[in-house]
Amino acid sequence: MQEHRVTAAGETRTLPEPFFVLATQNPIEQEGTYALPEAQLDRFLFDIRVGYPDEREEIAILRQTTGAESLPLVPVLSPADAIALQRLVRDVPAAEPALRYAAALVRATRPDAPNAPQIVSRYVRWGAGPRAGQALILGAKAHAVLSGRYAISPADIQRVALPVLRHRVLVSFAAEAEGVSAERIVTELLGAIPERPPLPEAELAQDVARNPVRAQAIRVRLEMRGGRPVVSPTGAQGSHLFTSLLRADCLAMIPQGEGRLAAGTTVKLEPLPA
Repeated sequence: MQEHRVTAAGETRTLPEPFFVLATQNPIEQEGTYALPEAQLDRFLFDIRVGYPDEREEIAILRQTTGAESLPLVPVLSPADAIALQRLVRDVPAAEPALRYAAALVRATRPDAPNAPQIVSRYVRWGAGPRAGQALILGAKAHAVLSGRYAISPADIQRVALPVLRHRVLVSFAAEAEGVSAERIVTELLGAIPERPPLPEAELAQDVARNPVRAQAIRVRLEMRGGRPVVSPTGAQGSHLFTSLLRADCLAMIPQGEGRLAAGTTVKLEPLPA
């Protein structure tokens, strides 16, 4: 998974890009299946639970799989297209508050943290590591792109939080005995962790010192270049203040052309309606 290579019968083969790894687990059988070590589980981006289909889906399955006609498989993406989309997702900007929110969610799952929530300190034996934060941000970026937006919001992080964290939050024997699942713990954390965690006082003081003109306003221009929105500062204030503004939260959207942003607000980078 990590080395992008497979070794069989003493011969190592490099896997062509792009590739991904799926691991399936049958919840009602144990024969032939083995629980993966925690370190290997952590390498999987998502843990997706597939339950029973609803009535409409089940009827569609019966209709499509019991007849003589077979549906042709038609490629929808080339390998180059998939790699380009992967690059596009990584190119989506993540504002500083989004990074702090993802980090706060992950850190809240660790029972040995000084300010661990009560449900975590009581029912979790091992919390999520830094890979969980990476998965939250990458998953949120992908969700934003699939939703037609070019910036992530707290809602994107919340949308992927369960598949990212459920296999990385290991519950204790007390949790298993009382029926407390990792999903319940993650859901409670989503309701408890603020979407805009406050900056630590030391970091806030450094931010103000780095940007003494933050109290001013800045004029910006929003343009579409190659189908991608690009925001640039106008005037003589320079890019350092603009960068400082982008580190705030992606909440406000301005129309194409020139607009004025009050201090401390930012631009939501998303494609304009056609």
